[in-house]
Amino acid sequence: MMRRLIGIAAVFTLALGVFFSCASCSRLDPLTADELQMAFTANAVISQDDTAITCRVTRTQEGLATVAVLSPQLLAGLAFEWQGDGYAITYSGLVCETQQPFLPSSCFASALIGALDQAANPENLTLQSENGGSTIFTGTCPSGDFTLEADSATGVVQKINIASLNLTAELLPAE
Repeated sequence: MMRRLIGIAAVFTLALGVFFSCASCSRLDPLTADELQMAFTANAVISQDDTAITCRVTRTQEGLATVAVLSPQLLAGLAFEWQGDGYAITYSGLVCETQQPFLPSSCFASALIGALDQAANPENLTLQSENGGSTIFTGTCPSGDFTLEADSATGVVQKINIASLNLTAELLPAE
């Protein structure tokens, strides 16, 4: 009987150890806006009205950014660049550079980068909710009000929605 109690106590102690070690791995505090990972490369699936576009999005901590279209095939190779002191659009070896923004705020690339630029400053975001491992923030960019969803554990941006443009961008790990 004593051996059985010692065995049960040992199993119980082991189970508690495993439970508390796993519990310490999960995030207890909500994700804050300054913990968002704003320097990244991701594939983005963008839907706007009846249009679907897949892009590679790259953004540096300094705010330099590129949106390169991967599909549809007709637009593949088209790239928009935010270079800090200027802008560029490239396609099939042609390059157009300017010192002034060249895209309207309703353009998917401009809207996406505008939202990311605003989100890079934590003061521009408001925590909306946290659920199921995701944290949702709201903010405003030149294209309108947006929501940004990020992984609560890592701060990786997963989705941006700009309702006024009917635009949703799902950001996926780059392949």
